Amino acid sequence: MLLLAGTDNVICDATTCHPLVSNLLASDDQSAVLAIQITVFPNCGFSIGITYDHVVLDGKSFVTFVKSWTHICRSLGVGIGGDVHDDSQSRSCLPADHKPFYDRTIINDPAKLESIFSNKLLNFGGPNNRIKALGIKDKKVVLRFPVDCRCRLEPPLPRTYFGNCVTTGFAVVETEFLLGKEGFSVAVNAISEAIKGLDNGVLDGAGNWVSGLMGNTSTPALGYVFPVASSRRFGF
Repeated sequence: MLLLAGTDNVICDATTCHPLVSNLLASDDQSAVLAIQITVFPNCGFSIGITYDHVVLDGKSFVTFVKSWTHICRSLGVGIGGDVHDDSQSRSCLPADHKPFYDRTIINDPAKLESIFSNKLLNFGGPNNRIKALGIKDKKVVLRFPVDCRCRLEPPLPRTYFGNCVTTGFAVVETEFLLGKEGFSVAVNAISEAIKGLDNGVLDGAGNWVSGLMGNTSTPALGYVFPVASSRRFGF
């Protein structure tokens, strides 16, 4: 793998950057939630590498944590002579959009989706395929994208809800149309319709999602799945 970095377009082996990545310790029976590593570069600053477990929190929660951390650090001003000034009052008063909301009881889950997802995923023992370029052989192609559920649930959750509140959206197209002359338009329309479909209920049919992705005797797999991640709405 290659990494393109710097203003002078220097290309270097990405493995040289692996020591900068924090190591999230995990075993068969337990896993760390968060790992932070600070690497100091002589005469040119430092980097902060952060790795977190998606079982506990999603990207929105992580960004909220970083913003809260930044706000607290900013309250530690530096006075004359380099003395550190600890403004404990401003440090303890986080802005409303930085205060994490932890109450899980507000989530309404009459379909018991938590248990459905957990059981099906724990019992899934597929091959550990490596990421590589493949020809598309399935009749359908699926784009899987993350969806923030906070504002889409009934009742909606606060934007600062801390935890994992992300579901998955699916845009499905026939392979032959995707590879045709109008393939780009077909893809755009499929994604647009998938996003509009969220208005009908973000968890509509969620009980069958895992089966649809993996396939079983009664529900065929959706097809070749291409996942995307991240968001432009983190304000980060």
